[in-house]
Amino acid sequence: MVTPNATEGHFFSIQGSKNIYLTQQGSNEGVDEYFASFETARELVQLFDANVIDTDELLKTEKVVNQNATKDTVTQKCLAMCLIMNANRNKYESL
Repeated sequence: MVTPNATEGHFFSIQGSKNIYLTQQGSNEGVDEYFASFETARELVQLFDANVIDTDELLKTEKVVNQNATKDTVTQKCLAMCLIMNANRNKYESL
């Protein structure tokens, strides 16, 4: 297996982050398929030890409301919003 250098790793982590924000559920795509695509993009970012978002500022803001907030909870909230906002609106808008 070829190990990417730092520049390649940085590039792939940026591409993975971009894919997370651009992954949208197709009109004929089920929830499981959509989630699998989203997870693949997220795992690509994690593979290169990168973060999808800069959690430092979000964590500061979240701590004002929730003292128990952690980087992980802030990241999970952000990822959940990305997943929900990019779901097929025609299928789920009424929810």
